[in-house]
Amino acid sequence: MNSTYPHEITWVHHALGKTSAKTAVHLWGNPDNTPLVLLHGFMQTAVIWDTVANALAKDWFVIAPELAGHGLTEIKNPQAEGAFTFEGAAQQVSAVVDEFCAQRPFVLGGYSLGGRVVEQIISTKPELTASVLAVVIESSALGPHSEEQREAFRIANAKTIERLETMPFEDFIAFWENLPLFESQKNLSEDVRQKIHLGRLANNPELLVLVLKGLGKENMLDGCEALVHCEKPVLYMAGELDSKYQAEAARLDQAFETAQKHRDGSKVITISQAGHNIHIEQPDQFVDALYTFLKSLI
Repeated sequence: MNSTYPHEITWVHHALGKTSAKTAVHLWGNPDNTPLVLLHGFMQTAVIWDTVANALAKDWFVIAPELAGHGLTEIKNPQAEGAFTFEGAAQQVSAVVDEFCAQRPFVLGGYSLGGRVVEQIISTKPELTASVLAVVIESSALGPHSEEQREAFRIANAKTIERLETMPFEDFIAFWENLPLFESQKNLSEDVRQKIHLGRLANNPELLVLVLKGLGKENMLDGCEALVHCEKPVLYMAGELDSKYQAEAARLDQAFETAQKHRDGSKVITISQAGHNIHIEQPDQFVDALYTFLKSLI
């Protein structure tokens, strides 16, 4: 991953629910290459893709928008109806695709929260997914598979929201970074850990509350069903050290097996020595897995 490609930041203006937004979009590589749209996770910015984007930009035009409530994206009225919903996130992605993909086929991927957005787009936006070549999901929840689980998600999310609303933001970030989900990130270099920390700190806690309220797992349609019935090949990656999402991966793999979806090239893979954030913890393996998957299809 020694090559460095130009990294540009630009903005796309578009409607967002009953308001409007100015979505920040990070770009790497040659615009003439096939577009690869990547959505970041909760409390991140699109800069988090920088290392793998540089590797992928050799053959792909990497496009990474910053979701509502994150990074440099601006929303005219954050309290407006529909601004912080999966529907609003789909509006953002659609506006970015219209701007940069020019009706070309593209690959759509997302990490964690970004993966959940991708799953909901697949469920509800056939006009957008029609141009998708393949879907890439990294360490993402598949949503509730029962009303009991939906309620459990709601209760857990409410507790997180309460912490975010009542704790000093730096204390909340410290709490977040010490969740078992991110235990493996303590093995990263101090420079990388600091980069992740500063990226989280750059966000606005009031907007993050709106993100959690609108895009919590309790508000999802069944992402497993969406990926199984998706007419495009799907790659789902989970880290070996991420027991929570290894379970999600196993659930999806079984569903793929039952539906015989592996026949279209879809696969569920485990990335060794990686936790929840694979593209940060094991960027070379992430890129290799993505290349292997995409080059077999495209």
